[in-house]
Formats: sequence, structure tokens, C-alpha cells
Amino acid sequence: MYCEVVAKCGHVGRGKYIIKNFYIKAETRKEAAKTVRWLPRVKHHQKDAIQSVREVSYEEFESGKDRMKRDPYFSVKNSTDQRALDAVKKEEVYCEPIPLKHKKRDSVYYLRKRKIVENANFRDLRNGEETDG
Repeated sequence: MYCEVVAKCGHVGRGKYIIKNFYIKAETRKEAAKTVRWLPRVKHHQKDAIQSVREVSYEEFESGKDRMKRDPYFSVKNSTDQRALDAVKKEEVYCEPIPLKHKKRDSVYYLRKRKIVENANFRDLRNGEETDG
């Protein structure tokens, strides 16, 4: 089975990605997606790294492989070469939605919490000493 896998790729800037098509031979579409997920440059730690998988004909597979070979993004080895060859067009780059960071609690919260715990521990110790004595 020949598959076209559309995946999110990285190495284009912090919090950014581009969409690239990969052409791969696999037994099932699920296996093709799993193989592409762990290829270099694919954002493999993201849940939505694989956008879609579809079965293609042999002719489309061969032409897709040829396009991949001619794409400078897949031929460069580092970011310097990538910039020099202009391998990534600015209009191809998308920004990742930035997750909201957890709101940090201020230090007053932690000081009050520590005081409550210390008072509780002190009461427990005092009550324990009264029953033992």
C-alpha cells in the first residue's frame, strides 16, 4: 500500500511549524502514520502531528517521492543551510497556539500555608505530649 501522510514539521522557529507531505510504503495507514511520526523534522511529540493519511496510486507515490527529493527542506542538514537555501517560505510557516501557563501563586500564599501546617504540627505534638505524660 502506498500512502501520502500530511504531517506537521519543525525546525522553522520556536512555536512554529510547517505542513509537509510524506510518501511512504506501508502495510496499513496506521503503520504509515506511525512511521512518519518518528521521522526527523516531524513534531512527533504532539498529538496532532499527523494531519491526515490517505492511500495513493503508485504513480502518485513516485511523483510525490520525486517532489520530496527536490524539496530543499528535506535536503538540508542544519538551520544555517536552511536559511541560505531559503528552504522554508514565510507563507508556509504557521504559529502554534500558545498554551496558557499556570498562574503562579504569590509567596504570601506559601508563607500562610507553611504557618498553618507548622501550627497544626505543633498542636499535634503538644496533644501527644499531654497524653504520654
